[in-house]
Amino acid sequence: AMHQRTKTQSIHNKGRLSLAIFAIKKSQLQSVRQAATVYNVPEPTLRRRLAGTTFRRDCEANSKKLNKLEESV
Repeated sequence: AMHQRTKTQSIHNKGRLSLAIFAIKKSQLQSVRQAATVYNVPEPTLRRRLAGTTFRRDCEANSKKLNKLEESV
């Protein structure tokens, strides 16, 4: 149950981050701090996303030895 709640929270956080980024890019909110407060997301995380850092779970794992092409061979 604990894992499921954490996973659900992660999905909600990701959604709120996306909404905050959208609001800033569309000039609906003037500052990152304001967006972080309105959407209840951590300001440093929001700043990283705006700078182009991707979500960890959307990235290739650092520890992978083979790329997708090599795996398929």
